[in-house]
Amino acid sequence: MSENAKIKHLQMLQDVIKRMGETCAATKRYALVVFAAMAALARVQEMPFVFLIAAVVVVVFWALDAQYLRQEKWFRDFYDVVRKKDKGDIDFDMTPPEDIRNKTGIGYGFGNWSTRWLYGALFVITILLWLSSCNIATEGSA
Repeated sequence: MSENAKIKHLQMLQDVIKRMGETCAATKRYALVVFAAMAALARVQEMPFVFLIAAVVVVVFWALDAQYLRQEKWFRDFYDVVRKKDKGDIDFDMTPPEDIRNKTGIGYGFGNWSTRWLYGALFVITILLWLSSCNIATEGSA
């Protein structure tokens, strides 16, 4: 195989990494939109339980984003492996090896700064809004 084959393989891996990054960004945008819509619905319709549903939705988006970050890390590590290979060893494999996959668990995505601060803050805000609306509902009925 030629140097061009190695470059092509690296470009393929880079395209996967780029798509993973774009998907992470889109997931964050969707999470913010869904959170805002559910918070507005809960406030306008005076349905505090919707905040609890929103908290679950935030955790689901967090898990989804964490999985994409985890896979992106797999492909970045795999990119480094392919980058160090000799030209003759290029096989165009697009599956990160098991040792790379085992090295990075789902906790990597949950604890990553790009997810931790956004989803953690949304979760806390959701719970505070729920508590606030429960107090408002209790005071209003007294």
